[in-house]
Amino acid sequence: MNRPMRVHPRADLDIVETFAYLAGHNPDAARRFVEAVEQALLKIESRPETGNRYLNARRGDEDWRYAKIPGFKKYLVFYRLGSAEVEVVRIVHGSRDLDAIFRVL
Repeated sequence: MNRPMRVHPRADLDIVETFAYLAGHNPDAARRFVEAVEQALLKIESRPETGNRYLNARRGDEDWRYAKIPGFKKYLVFYRLGSAEVEVVRIVHGSRDLDAIFRVL
């Protein structure tokens, strides 16, 4: 079932912040990051159910998932798989305090 994808503004900000961080160290890596995020989002949009379940979201019966960004395996795209849409909520480095991130969503 094909569902429309919506990218939450916080996820857009995550992309901008990560791009800026990477650009300060390696502009080519920053460009590749943005391209890899686009690839990951296209894959999620076409096959959202293939993402790994994220059970620590503690959001009731919502179907939370995550996917790795190709070439940036420590960066994760977190999204909710709903019946009407796929909502990309955050794009973060996996070493971050994910419990804290999900407490404020």
